[in-house]
Amino acid sequence: MRIILCFCLFSFYASAQSALDSDRPGQSYSPISLEARQILVQQGFEFGATLLDSITTQRNTNYFTEVRVGLGKNFEAGLGYGNQWINNTITDNEFNLQPTQSPWLMLRYSLDLNLPKWHLGFLVRSQINNIEYRGILSYDFLEDLSFTINYGIFQDGDRVDGFYTINASYAYQRFAYFIEAYGANYYTIGGRDFRAYNMGGSYSFSPNFQMEVFVGWQRFRFNQNVTQPFVNAGFSWLIDFQKEEEEEKNL
Repeated sequence: MRIILCFCLFSFYASAQSALDSDRPGQSYSPISLEARQILVQQGFEFGATLLDSITTQRNTNYFTEVRVGLGKNFEAGLGYGNQWINNTITDNEFNLQPTQSPWLMLRYSLDLNLPKWHLGFLVRSQINNIEYRGILSYDFLEDLSFTINYGIFQDGDRVDGFYTINASYAYQRFAYFIEAYGANYYTIGGRDFRAYNMGGSYSFSPNFQMEVFVGWQRFRFNQNVTQPFVNAGFSWLIDFQKEEEEEKNL
């Protein structure tokens, strides 16, 4: 799963990720909203561990599902849900289901810049006990090569931090590849403070369906002995009712 951390208020997004404009793979969000009557389902599974001086102290399995719906006029809404199982390797070998996480709601807006290579978007995402604000700016260097920087604010009660993603991606035929750095810097005591990297790619079986896989690792700024590697796999599936109706009319 996309490690349910939160990302962006300003972003420089390498969006050769795919024609689906999926938020997968990686941690960056797309600045482009879905069109009216489009639905995009994003599903991810993540397998990770916590290493202390190369000794595995914890293993975890996560999944998430997010459904994005185009509202028209550059607006989009989304609803997501995820869960997590943790195995404390020091005490046992069993994975224990963690308390159910609250669903999250998302609202995204794409601003038309009238510049073909530039894309600007804004996003708000919230669970019951936290909220994030994100801005997303992408630039397409070439038709298949793009670059990004995400930045935003995440608030969880009294804990506040700023987060970012820097993403570069390249698409070739049905394949797309990316590398990415991301992290957070705390503004108040208790806020997140880490650095992380990931890389991977996707394969498009059709214009409406792709599968993704990527790997990465995270390290905390004030505890350099702890590393959290992970591997993430999933898919994105676009359902375009508007296009289907147009095709039926042309029959």
